[in-house]
Amino acid sequence: MANAIDGQEEEESAALVNGKRVISLDIIKAQSANTIETVDNVMEVVAALKKQLPADVKLEVVRDTSLGIRSSVDNVKRTLLEGAALTILVVFLYLNSWRSTVITASPCRFP
Repeated sequence: MANAIDGQEEEESAALVNGKRVISLDIIKAQSANTIETVDNVMEVVAALKKQLPADVKLEVVRDTSLGIRSSVDNVKRTLLEGAALTILVVFLYLNSWRSTVITASPCRFP
C-alpha cells in the first residue's frame, strides 16, 4: 500500500503570517517609478480585488515601504514651514518694521 501526496518534493520556501501558511506576492517597483504613486495604485487594485473575493478569502497588505517615505516628506514640509516662520520672525526683530518684513517674506518674482 502507498500514499500519494500532491505537493512539492522538497519545500524550498514558505510564507507565514502570524504563524499561518499564506500565499505571498511581492510587488517591486521599477527603478524609475515613484514609490508613493506605485503604492497608491496597488492599494486601489487591492481594494477592487477585495470586493471580488469570496468571503472566506482574506487579502491584506503585510508591508508597505511607502510609510517611511511619506513620513520623511511630511517632516521636510514641516521643517520648511518652521524655517520660513523663524526667518520671518528674525527679519522682523532685526529690522523692526512690518513693511520690510512683508517685502522680504514675499516670494520672489522673476520676469
